[in-house]
Order: sequence, then C-alpha cells, then structure tokens
Amino acid sequence: MLLAAGDVPGKLMIAGEYAVLRPDGVALAVAVGRLAHWQVLADGLGQLRLHAFGALHTTELDHASAPATGLLAFAQRAVAVARSLWAHELNHSIEISVFGDVGGKKLGLGTSAAVTVAVLRAFAPALTSAHQIAQLARQVHAAAQAGQGSGYDVTTIAFGGVVAFWPRQGQVQALGWPVDLAAAAFYTGEPAPTAPALGRCAAMAPQLPAIRRAASAVLDQWPQSGSSLLSAVQACDDALYQAHSVRDAIFSPAVQQTRQFLLDNQLVPRLSGAGGGDCILGFGSATAVAGACAAWRAHGRVVAAELPADLAVDSESIHAAI
Repeated sequence: MLLAAGDVPGKLMIAGEYAVLRPDGVALAVAVGRLAHWQVLADGLGQLRLHAFGALHTTELDHASAPATGLLAFAQRAVAVARSLWAHELNHSIEISVFGDVGGKKLGLGTSAAVTVAVLRAFAPALTSAHQIAQLARQVHAAAQAGQGSGYDVTTIAFGGVVAFWPRQGQVQALGWPVDLAAAAFYTGEPAPTAPALGRCAAMAPQLPAIRRAASAVLDQWPQSGSSLLSAVQACDDALYQAHSVRDAIFSPAVQQTRQFLLDNQLVPRLSGAGGGDCILGFGSATAVAGACAAWRAHGRVVAAELPADLAVDSESIHAAI
C-alpha cells in the first residue's frame, strides 16, 4: 500500500562557486526539474530501496547495515538522522528513484543532495518546514563529505525556487526568477565528481575574493534583471576564468567547447557549481536561449534544464496520503 509520495528537484548554482566556503561567502542557486521521486510503502519489509543509474541498491531500515558507498551512503546517513528524530513504522519501506542521467552518467544536478532530501521528506511529517529539512540535510551531507561543502545544494533542493544562501550564518533568502531573463543548462557530456572540485579550494585562494564579490554583485542585480544582470553574470564567469592555478582542471576541453558554443550563440556562460564539468548555464534573451537549445540538441547533445520553464518552485508536495 502506498502511504505517501513526492518529488524533489535538482539544483544549479548560478554564482558563488568555491568562494561560498569563505566566512563571508554566498551562493545563488536555482532548483530545477524533478531529480528524485520518493515513496513510503506499507509492505512489511522495512527496507530502503534506491534505484539510480540503472541499478537497485537495498538496505534495511531497522538496524545498522554495513556502511555503503556512493549514493546509498548518503541515503543511509539520512535514514539514521531521520530515525533519531521521528517515529517510523519499520514495516514500512522507502523507495527512492533517481532520474537525470545520460547513459548512466550524472548530469550534475545534485543527485546525492536530492537523495538526502528525498529520504528526509519520506520520514518527515507533512508539515516539516523547508528550513528544518535543509538544516538536517546539511548535517547529513557534511558528515558524508567529511565536513566539506557548503550545503547550498541540499538547501536549494529543500526550498525550491531561487535561493540565496549564506552557509556560515545558515541564512536563506527565497527569490523570484527575473521576468525578462532566460537560461538553459547545457550538458558537456563529461561528469564532474565533487571531491576533486572541493580539493581545489586551496589553490583557488587568490581568486576567492573576486569570485565572492562577483557573486554578491549578481545577487544585488538579481531583482533588476536586464543588461546589468547579464553583465554581473559575465563578471562571475570572468572571475573564475582568472583562476590560472586550476584553469586546466576546471576548463577541460569539453567545458571549453561548450563555453565557446554559448558565446557563439550570444549567451553569457556560467559554469554551474564547482566548475569541473557537468552543466554550463547559458544566460540571455528567450529567443537566444531557445535557438541555442535547438542547435545543441540538433548535434545530439543534452539540455539538462531550461529556465524559467523548469523552475521547481514547490519541493514539498506530497502526491498521495492514504
């Protein structure tokens, strides 16, 4: 019997990569699409079942299973946190289905963050706030990543919409999408693991103040939209591109080619997240973005999200309660 079900989105960082980990850092990010689906089933088995990238992983809810790796490790930690807080009938099972891969390769939309939030949503009472889910998800993600990362990804997924997040203060500001701005996430075809990206922070130190200032400028301009906002987004791209110490690692051939494609199509490029591959955002007019998407797909490439059409505003919906 299906007891409850819901969806959680993915995320894309717009500004603040690397520098978000500074004491004064801020991230601007957006929740997109439908990256994971969760279900609670009264099937008498008390299992956690995770379907992801063409594989099924199963563990038990009622005892400490052998430590897992990959996505299942994030799910296990989320289960442990949830069980410590909320009563749960252990004859119920939780199923998490993950979407958003291409040929078994991740798109860079925050799969581990989506799985973490999905498990917490499945355990949590219906009225648990996005603030509570985000706070707990940050604890889970930090533990799974040995304290690394800012938590902007789980925060954005928990809240939905456009989010400004100051990790040191735990402050979240919900924002709207500018009415005359369009963007799309172009998949480079090259997945980028998170751990190496986090390891680049030390090498990025000289450039972090400029990246932080550029992110703050985008946030300041966000409600205004127009050419001033596009100029601020361009400044973010410029600030990251000046990081000579890690440029080869960040701007791989696939990233360079995608970035040049966006420039050739009159879009402002923005490496989403830690800038190691996956998706590159292209910002511009609706006409320019639509044309670039059509051309990218004509070459057999993948557009991971189009904005504002794929903006995930409500990440707390429950589809069924029986």
